[in-house]
Amino acid sequence: MTCARLAVALAVSAAMLAGAHAAAAALHVPVPLDRTGAVPGTVTLTIHRDSKPRASRPVTLLLPGAAGASANDPYEWEELMPRQQIVTFDPRGTGRRALRCRDLEAADPSDAGAEAAACATLLGDSRGFFRASDTVEDIEAIRAWIGVPQITIVGPGYGSYVAQRYALRYPEHVRRLILTSVVDAAGLDPLFGDAPAATRRALADMCRGKLCDGFTRDPAADTARLVAKLASAPLRGPLVGRFGRTRQSELSREDLFFLLVTGDGNFFTRPDYPAAVTSALRDDPAPILRLARRARNPLRGVAPHDYSVAAEAAATCEEVRFPWTWHATPAERAEAARQAEAGMDPALASPFDPGTLAGSAPMRLCARWPTASAGPPPGPGPMPDVPALVLADASHIATPLEAAARTAARFPRGQLLATTLVPLDRCAELAVTRFMRGQRVQDRCPAAGPLVPPARPAPTSLRDLSPLRGVPGRRGRLLKAFALTFGELIDGLYADLFTDPAAFASGRKFRAGGLRGGSIVVGEELLRMDRYEFVPRVRLSGRFSGDGGPIPLRIDGPGRLDGRIRVAEPGDDDLVFRVRGRIAGRRVHARVVIHSRLLDAIEQSIGGSASAAALPLLP
Repeated sequence: MTCARLAVALAVSAAMLAGAHAAAAALHVPVPLDRTGAVPGTVTLTIHRDSKPRASRPVTLLLPGAAGASANDPYEWEELMPRQQIVTFDPRGTGRRALRCRDLEAADPSDAGAEAAACATLLGDSRGFFRASDTVEDIEAIRAWIGVPQITIVGPGYGSYVAQRYALRYPEHVRRLILTSVVDAAGLDPLFGDAPAATRRALADMCRGKLCDGFTRDPAADTARLVAKLASAPLRGPLVGRFGRTRQSELSREDLFFLLVTGDGNFFTRPDYPAAVTSALRDDPAPILRLARRARNPLRGVAPHDYSVAAEAAATCEEVRFPWTWHATPAERAEAARQAEAGMDPALASPFDPGTLAGSAPMRLCARWPTASAGPPPGPGPMPDVPALVLADASHIATPLEAAARTAARFPRGQLLATTLVPLDRCAELAVTRFMRGQRVQDRCPAAGPLVPPARPAPTSLRDLSPLRGVPGRRGRLLKAFALTFGELIDGLYADLFTDPAAFASGRKFRAGGLRGGSIVVGEELLRMDRYEFVPRVRLSGRFSGDGGPIPLRIDGPGRLDGRIRVAEPGDDDLVFRVRGRIAGRRVHARVVIHSRLLDAIEQSIGGSASAAALPLLP
């Protein structure tokens, strides 16, 4: 049954969001804050390993995927490497001893320069010792403490950068490298030079074939049109909060770019993007404003012991090569950013523009940060002769295929495989297995379409809809609006749930707002709608208590087009409702099919080859 499926899947979601690690022994190892001794103090690394490790098993170190993130859950890699002892750790400044700057934690993650500067002052001289170079020495201390001559390192995202820097510093201690969602060994590019081409490729792939027929032929060209529009003035419009309250919000071109680059591997936001841009160009800002809020939620709501914004800022601002000199003043940095923008070729920046790239989140974050470290890390040069498997996803924008290709080419025994990373597909799993055995890895994986098909643009009027089959006129349109609203309610609920780490922070109930108004409350054996609105001026209200009986709903439509219906699920046909009741004073009896893209994708991942733990929670 649809509602039963929803309740079961919500229970799975709650367990996933809890993020509990498998049972492992936590060990605490103190290391110097500053290994030169100039700045006193120590930091304690928390290491997670099997509670009963076997000395005969080789060690694989799994690194976190983001600067400021604590240890990754090793579940997926333990399944892939049953003969390896998987070790994870909370890098300095993360975990239970995480760096805290509360104003920065509450700031807009796409524009937090003022809060970051205040955080730097709060951290003091210690802020210069949370770079990748410090983490490299910590990894070496962990390896020596475990007592093995070599380790395999799995580095996703920012962890791929750290893994490469470790291989440069200690090549004799590296058995193998597995790098995914790669950050170039030269470091993060704050101007995102690879992102325009990656965006054009990712959007074209998302809409390939006829997936976006009827509303766009070229989502990259639509993005360019919207960026040009936003260059003149931000897009403004209403945004509905989780309690159903509406406030005015706005979207800048930098916000649009942030939305895209934080969406890698997130099938709860990226598939909604082409239709949301189309809606924005049609003067309906609600879908793109809601999407922008979902892009910010994961970075704002995650617990500090899981992700330290302060540690991430320290790592970024103290090691990234920005277009300004290392100890430049804020005024000098602003001028350098203007010069960088002026020096860009607009054609190469498309579908964005130079101003968008020069205003990226890292550029804003570090514009006022007083640099404490002596200088940037040295360029990588040639990489050592260690086996390296580089897995790249052609749909990624922040960690694009171009960076992965450069990385693989630097290693004498580097192998590049384009595949699907979230979740890791069967082809990639086979590649990892063969690589760990020292066998030849396949050159390519079969092309795969998007796991979730693109959304359609949200209707802006009841008149946009055709009547439900068998119910003519406005009553048929109202029932079609009910079907679309209920399907979007499920999709929107999951999108909010999986992009908001604080979803279950208050008791066992989760709240979310409708696209245009109203709210929904979900809890154990509870689903309550309060004037939930997707189609303008069509609002659903009702309560499902889990008793298995028909669900009474009130539909408030335009004018006198109101009604009360009872919704039941016939037999085992999960996405079909039987609707009876009265609308506009007349009886209705209809069979209504509900379409939910995300519910189908979640069930496919849980019931198919991918595990529930592989579903993406953060962009």
